Amino acid sequence: MTRGTRNIQLSTPAGGAAASLTLWCEDAFFNYCCAVEEAGKVQLFWDLKTLPSTEYPIAVEVYRDTNFGDGSSLVKIAGPLYDTWTFVDEPGPIYSGKLKTPVYRIKLLTAKQEHLSAPIRLFANLPPRKITLARAIIRRLELNARHLPCWPGYLLKRRWTGEPCTCRDPDTKDVYNSDCQNCFGTGIKLGYWKDAIRRTIAACGPLNTLPIFDKNLQLGNTTTAIFQAKISGLPPVNQYDAWVAIEGNYRFYITNIKVDAEINAVPLVYTVELSLAEKGDILYSVPLD
Repeated sequence: MTRGTRNIQLSTPAGGAAASLTLWCEDAFFNYCCAVEEAGKVQLFWDLKTLPSTEYPIAVEVYRDTNFGDGSSLVKIAGPLYDTWTFVDEPGPIYSGKLKTPVYRIKLLTAKQEHLSAPIRLFANLPPRKITLARAIIRRLELNARHLPCWPGYLLKRRWTGEPCTCRDPDTKDVYNSDCQNCFGTGIKLGYWKDAIRRTIAACGPLNTLPIFDKNLQLGNTTTAIFQAKISGLPPVNQYDAWVAIEGNYRFYITNIKVDAEINAVPLVYTVELSLAEKGDILYSVPLD
């Protein structure tokens, strides 16, 4: 089981806190809220800051501006949602250029209070022309990585906040059972957020470090343990998230992250280091839905 401290790889925009609020909707409760669009659907993502255990259980509600305007006329379209970090909306035609794009807000419901996020716009509120560029860069990575070996899979988001598991020391925060079925070795109940999302990776390391998914090609019992790959930067990827290959259900911990491409401090492509989990690792017990 891979352990570690939280490390969020978001570029810091010029302008400090105000710019982070505009781009990422960062505040006292959210590390980020963002939205991406593809094929007429909008997928929203959010990441919570560490909250006191007394704030749990928590849920979220999703709101959309019915007029595609500035977020002033919001109606609830989903919720309360539990144990998830994403939601897919189908608002109809997505407008760009001179026409306005949909605006969303996420309401966090805790055991003690409610909190409404800042307005969430597509691709971190990039200008229309840069949204077009961002979509092209991500789509090129997903569909045609220019001679790089590609594998479809799922991104599993690790929980960094939540109700502490009984296998976690309340003082040192150490996890004493890395094979715990309640937290999957993370120290937080349930371990990973529900609703893993589809993400293709493009291997970019030397050919002799690529994983061998075809068992017929393996030599003896050798298995490549670590390799590097490119992955979409929206939503942001965190260290110690996990990636699951569709073929063979191979599961990897993401142990290192570097931003490769960005526009206006919005990461579009990461190079990540993936470490293969052994077949007996607790990561293989984590459900994908």
